[in-house]
Amino acid sequence: MFCLMMQIFLQAQSMNEAFDSSNIDSLVFYDQFDLAEKAILKQNDSIGKQSKTRSFRKTILKNDLHLAYIDARNLKLGKALTLALTIEEKAQKYELHELQFKACLLIENIYEHNSSFQLCKNYLEKAFEINRQYKLDSFYSEYFIRAASYYRLTNNKDSALWYAKEGLRLAQQYNNKREIIDGNLLLGILNSKTNVKEAVFYYSNAIRGYVDKREYSTAVAMYDNISLAYIKNKQLDSALKYSDSSILFSNKNGVTINSYTYRIRHGIFKSIGDIDSAYNNLKLYQELLEKESLQNEQIEIKKVTEKYNLEKSQALIKSKNQQIFFIVSLLLILGIGSIILYRKNKKIQTQNILISRQMETMTKEIEHKQVLLSELQHRVKNNLQHVISILEIQKESIGFNTIDELVRESQNRVLSMALIHKKLNISEHVNEVDFKKYLAELADLVANSYDINRKKISLIITCEVEKISIEKAMPIGLILVELISNSIKYAFQDKKTGIITIAFSKEEASQKLQLYYADNGIGYDFDIQAENGLGLSIIKGLIDQLDAVVKTDYKNGFELILTFK
Repeated sequence: MFCLMMQIFLQAQSMNEAFDSSNIDSLVFYDQFDLAEKAILKQNDSIGKQSKTRSFRKTILKNDLHLAYIDARNLKLGKALTLALTIEEKAQKYELHELQFKACLLIENIYEHNSSFQLCKNYLEKAFEINRQYKLDSFYSEYFIRAASYYRLTNNKDSALWYAKEGLRLAQQYNNKREIIDGNLLLGILNSKTNVKEAVFYYSNAIRGYVDKREYSTAVAMYDNISLAYIKNKQLDSALKYSDSSILFSNKNGVTINSYTYRIRHGIFKSIGDIDSAYNNLKLYQELLEKESLQNEQIEIKKVTEKYNLEKSQALIKSKNQQIFFIVSLLLILGIGSIILYRKNKKIQTQNILISRQMETMTKEIEHKQVLLSELQHRVKNNLQHVISILEIQKESIGFNTIDELVRESQNRVLSMALIHKKLNISEHVNEVDFKKYLAELADLVANSYDINRKKISLIITCEVEKISIEKAMPIGLILVELISNSIKYAFQDKKTGIITIAFSKEEASQKLQLYYADNGIGYDFDIQAENGLGLSIIKGLIDQLDAVVKTDYKNGFELILTFK
C-alpha cells in the first residue's frame, strides 16, 4: 500500500512539473522574461534534492537553457555563452540528447552574433551529428533555420534559401512557432532583392507571427522591410502602401514610430516627385533622430532631478520625525523628575549635534547635485552649438552626391556627441568620459552605418586609457568619425578586404596622450587639401583645438599619429 501511494505521489509531482515546464516555455516564447525567470526559480526550488534523478535533472538543465536564451536576448552574451557551454557539456554527460542539440544551436547563435563564423560552423556540424544519431525530427527545423542564418551571413545565398525553406517546412509540420516566424523572416530577407512577390509573402507571414507574440515593434519593422523591397524593385506605389500600413499599425498598437520609417518615406516621395511630402518626412526623420540623440541626456537629467527631489522629501520627513521624537522625549522628561531630565538633556544635545551634521551633509549634497545639473545643461548647450556649427559648414559644402550621404555623415557626427553624454560618469561629476567603451561603440556606430560586413572591412581597436575629460573626448570622437568615414568610402575601392586600426595610449615618460589611426587602403596625402574637403577641414580644425603634434604617412595605406597633452 505504501509503495502504491508513493507511486501515485511521484506521478502527480511529474504532472505538475510538466505543467510548470509548459508554462515556462510559453512565457519564454512570448518574451515574458521576468515572469519566466520567477517561474524557473520556483520550479527549481520545488525540485530541490530530487534534481539528481534523470527526469528532474533534465528539467533543471532545460530551465538553465531558458535562462541562457534570456541572457542572449538581453545581449548578456558572455554570461549566456558560459551557461550554454556548461549545459551542452552536462547534457552530453547525462545523455540528454535533445538538450545537447538545442544547446549547440544556442551557442552557434551567440557566436553568429559575434561574427565568429568558424565556431558557428563547428557547432552546426555538432548539432547535425547529434540529430543523425538520435533522430530528433520534431526539433530538426531549429538546425535548418540556424544553418540558413549562417549561410546568409557568410554570403552563400543559394544554401541559405534551401535551408530556410526546408526549415520552414519542418517547422510547419511540427508546429514549431518560433522557427515558423524565423523561417519566414529569413526568406523575406533573402528574396527582397530578387523576388519581391516572394519577399512580401514571407514578410506578411512573419508579421502575423510577431503580432501573435505581441512583438508589435518587430511587426512594424516587417512593414518597413516590405516597403524597402518594393523600393528596390522600383514599385513605388506598393512601397508607399506598405509604408502607410507601417504608420497605421504603429498608431493602432501604441508603437513609437522609428526614425527609419520616415527615412524610407522620404525616399519614396522623393522618387515619385512629391517634393513637399519628401521634405516633411525628411524633417520628421531629422527631428526624431535629434530626439533619439538627446534622449540619453534627458534621461540622465531626469534621474538627477528625481534623486534630488527624493532626497529633499526624505530630509523633510526625517526632520518632522525628529521634531516628534523631541516633543515626546520632552514630555517624558517632564514626567520623570530632575535626574532623568538632566540625562535626557545631555542626550538631546548629542542628537542635535548629529542632526546638525546630517543637515550640513545633505545641504552640501544638494548643492553638489545643483552644480551637476548646471554643468550638464552647459554641456548639452555646447554640444548643440557644435551641431549647428557643423551643419553650417556642411551647408557650404558641395561634395555630397546624395542627400543620404549628407544625412549619414551629419548623423554620425551628431551621434558621436550624443554618445559622449551616455559615457559620462554623472554620479560624481560630468567631466569624465568612459573613453574605452566610448571608442569601441563610436567605431562600431560609424562602421555599421556603412555596412562594413558587406565590404569585409575589419576594425581593430585598442585603448589603454580608461577615462579622459569631455574636452578631449569630443574632438577625438569627431576626428575618428571623419577618419573612419573617409577610409570606408575611399580607401578600399580597389580592394575586397580592408583593415582599420585604432589605438589610444598614454606615454609613460611625458604623460602625453597618443591617438594612432591607420588603414591598409590606397592612402592619401593628409597635407594636401582636397577640393570641397569638408571632412579634412573638420579634422584639421579639431587637431588645432587639441593643440596636437601630427605625423602622417601614406606609402602603405594611410597612417596618422596625434600626440597631445
